[in-house]
Amino acid sequence: MAKLNSFITLSDGSEIFYRRMGPSSDSEATLLLVPGWAYSTAVFEPLQTQLSKSFDTICIDPRGHGRSSNNGDGHNYTQHGLDLAELIKQLNLSNIILLGWSLGCYDCLNHIENVEANGVASDVRAIILADESPKIVIEGNNRWGEGTDEEIKSLVDIVNSEAYLDFFVDYMKQGYDSLEPSEQLLLEFKQYANSLTPLQAANLLEDACRYDFRNLLSRLDRTTPLLFLVRKDWSEPARVWVENNCPNASFEVLGGHLALLEMPEEFHSITSSFLSQLSSR
Repeated sequence: MAKLNSFITLSDGSEIFYRRMGPSSDSEATLLLVPGWAYSTAVFEPLQTQLSKSFDTICIDPRGHGRSSNNGDGHNYTQHGLDLAELIKQLNLSNIILLGWSLGCYDCLNHIENVEANGVASDVRAIILADESPKIVIEGNNRWGEGTDEEIKSLVDIVNSEAYLDFFVDYMKQGYDSLEPSEQLLLEFKQYANSLTPLQAANLLEDACRYDFRNLLSRLDRTTPLLFLVRKDWSEPARVWVENNCPNASFEVLGGHLALLEMPEEFHSITSSFLSQLSSR
């Protein structure tokens, strides 16, 4: 199984780190894995190791995250979507399956929106959205999200302070369903999160509140296989929304927000089952 750690240079000079693992180019599809807010490729390592036995897999550090460069600009999810497009073009990828986790889902969905807006045929074959809602602000009839507008504003204020890294570590601890993450793991991810300044991390969190992908997902459901994989504590509002708006999509519930680290085998089983169904379509 080949493994490559490398960088691409974007048109604005930013460098994006990616880890590529998998069989030869004979693989029928490329899985593009995108981690969420303040995380890095490390969060996907157990899952990527499993998936790469059957698929060409590429996991990235979004700009400013992990080992990707931080030039102070572009810390918003629209730009992250544009960065994905550049990476796809530079690596000459086709027949792509996007797998976003947490707010990495917004990188993926912004890429799809950009493709739609440009009227270009998409090479995205399927999309896996792991534990993020299409609109993170809870309001009106939207009960699936990260919190109310006031609650998220409070989080933004905490992040944009000296409390940022301590908040991030606490968030990681709460992401496990039954176990406690090791101190070594917490330290590792704290170091990756520190690649963003508190202001940049707060701006990203605030930026996420601008997006509403509900209509986009409803349209995609008619043409593109979708898998929603969500954590237990918000599974019911998520299930209701998916059943009402994406009736063709697959829907699975697993553990906490960090199930891909705590339960990598179960996460891999669900993902592999969905991927095996694609080959029969």
